[in-house]
Amino acid sequence: MGHRVGDEVLITEAGVSGRICISALYSLLPKAFAMMFNARFPWLNDQCVAMHACPDANNPVVFELTRVEPPG
Repeated sequence: MGHRVGDEVLITEAGVSGRICISALYSLLPKAFAMMFNARFPWLNDQCVAMHACPDANNPVVFELTRVEPPG
């Protein structure tokens, strides 16, 4: 997919906007949804930021997941 540092993908209850590899998306969705609903990960210092490595060994990419409050 040609991911670059600074690319953004928005994941909400309504869907996904932005370009993301399907392998990466499928693997990070459980963590993204857990973060959306305020799950706690004891190993994270900041509960609003998590790292996620894509499982595609031929195209290693690490994503930073950041929980943000919706506007309004």
